[in-house]
Amino acid sequence: MLTVRLSPFDKLTHVALAQARAEIDLLTQVLLADSDMVMRRVAEGAALTMHERASLRMKFAVSARRALQTCQQLFASLGGSLLPSGSRIERQFRDLHAMCSHFLLQPEPIGEAYGRLMLGLELPPTARL
Repeated sequence: MLTVRLSPFDKLTHVALAQARAEIDLLTQVLLADSDMVMRRVAEGAALTMHERASLRMKFAVSARRALQTCQQLFASLGGSLLPSGSRIERQFRDLHAMCSHFLLQPEPIGEAYGRLMLGLELPPTARL
């Protein structure tokens, strides 16, 4: 858990920190619930449908992007002083940026495939779900 010492008079920073924590908690709950659903389906020997796979991929991509945005907003509200050079939190911040740029977490191609499925259209041969 991240511990940050802030001035007791810095109300705006306290609000930003609380909102960031709530947002990350919400994203974590969604990802854990979806992971539990996948594990139940695997235990039952049932395969995920294309719609389920596309939905999950889209949720993962959107969650990763939202987590990155939340962390960037928190960093900006703390004036950039949160990430001392060489610290563990600095490394995690860089890792989050790297993760969000991975080609399997790009919302555009995933969203296109998911949108096509929801509209009953054929998937392109290069779609990865």
